Amino acid sequence: MLKWLLLCGFLCLASGNLFPLRVKRHLPRIKGDSPHYHHDPNDIDVLTMVYIVGTDDTPLPFLPDTTSADIELTLCTSLNYPDNCYDYMESDDFVQIDEHTASDRFIDTNDMEQIWTFITRKPVTPAPGSIGFGFPALQKYPHDTYWPDAYVNNSLETKTLTISVSQKGCAGEAYFGKNKICYNGNFHDNYTFYLPTTSKLYWQFAMDSVQIGKVKTTTGGHAVIATNKEYIGMPKKFLQQFAQAYSIQWDGLYGAYTVECKRNLTLPDLQISVAGGNTIKIKATEYVYTWETLPNGMCVLNFEDSKAFGFGPEWYFGIQLLQSYCITLDFDKKQMSFTKNFWTVNQHYDPCPHDLMIL
Repeated sequence: MLKWLLLCGFLCLASGNLFPLRVKRHLPRIKGDSPHYHHDPNDIDVLTMVYIVGTDDTPLPFLPDTTSADIELTLCTSLNYPDNCYDYMESDDFVQIDEHTASDRFIDTNDMEQIWTFITRKPVTPAPGSIGFGFPALQKYPHDTYWPDAYVNNSLETKTLTISVSQKGCAGEAYFGKNKICYNGNFHDNYTFYLPTTSKLYWQFAMDSVQIGKVKTTTGGHAVIATNKEYIGMPKKFLQQFAQAYSIQWDGLYGAYTVECKRNLTLPDLQISVAGGNTIKIKATEYVYTWETLPNGMCVLNFEDSKAFGFGPEWYFGIQLLQSYCITLDFDKKQMSFTKNFWTVNQHYDPCPHDLMIL
């Protein structure tokens, strides 16, 4: 609990709206049953938002998840709990509703106090909580709180989520209701284009074609923005064609395609043609994972077979898209805006890349 108490000190000094904090924190590396490489959880943790939970005013980090529509909170199961769960027994307002859901008192960064209903889960998870920013049709239980509606109904904010990650992964931004941050100094004078969502569940957009160097598909399709993923998911056939064309091997020991790290400067851009003659580009400096090299000196390729390791869609884009673009999700207009990201973190935020910037 010490780390959260330290965070509380910062929270008490903060004023008004969403705010930046920089805290060093180490999250557990989650291991699944599949032989697949798991990134350092601190990479995606730069997008964390902090809320006060319970009558004991516990500050907890929540990850924004565009593939969910639920608030989820990890409950500590014993006195020997890790520091990435919520000690619900300390709160007088905590109510276990049923086997899967509970409610408690929340205070957001606008100092609004509400009782929210959330899905409970057991340790270990990448962070204590997650907030779903998908559409309501994704909700697992009809009585749990849909956060975008709950927040907007009690504030003057617009119903938009803006997210981006610095190019080196040193910091991130996740703002709800602040739909103009893509026009600040990090993204100044950059062209912005808009795409309508093509799904009632996800932030999904239509693609005319996908190309990466010698490999191209013109069959189109749809892609989902997935803030909880550190991979770009794609059909196995396309991934294998790319790997073969550029002599990239699957490493069974680490469960990933791997390359020499210096190839992040020579491999081709991933280019997605979309409506309006626009092209989404993700460079190899984003999709070759150089933030943490493997013991053998190689680097992981941040592409994965979407059928084997995904959540349903054939194509999805994780944190690499947020390094390439500042993205605003507009719930009322049901559209996404893309602004080219040139955000490099100042010396103020070093060391890099695993410092946490909470917003």
